Amino acid sequence: MKWMTQREAKSYATSRKSAIRGSVKHHQQLYDATPAELKAKLETLKHPHSLMCIDYCALCYRYISSDSKCPLLGCSCDGNCILSWRDSSRAFYKWIAIPTPQKFQAFKDAELLLLNKLKSLE
Repeated sequence: MKWMTQREAKSYATSRKSAIRGSVKHHQQLYDATPAELKAKLETLKHPHSLMCIDYCALCYRYISSDSKCPLLGCSCDGNCILSWRDSSRAFYKWIAIPTPQKFQAFKDAELLLLNKLKSLE
C-alpha cells in the first residue's frame, strides 16, 4: 500500500473541508490495510501511536494549535464523533499489543464507525 505521508496529511490542512477529506483518506487506508501492511508501516515509525494521531491526521494538523475546534470535537451530531476516534485508537493499540485476528477485526469495526463519522462531516 502507498501510505499517505506526513507531508501529504499536512497539505490537506488548508481548510476544514480539505482536512476532513484528508482525514477520510487516511482512515480509509487504515480500514483497507491488511495486518501485514499495517505491521510493515508500523515498523517504519518511531512511535506506533503517530499513525493514529497528529503525524498523519490532517484534522490534527489543522486544529491542534487553533482556537477552532476539530470537527470531531465540535460537530453537532449525537456527540459520538470523538468517541469513535477514541474507540478506534484503543482497538488499534490493543491489536498492536496482542495481534490476534479478533483484535484486528475489532479495530476494523471501530475504524469503520470512525470513517463513517468523518464522511458524514464532509
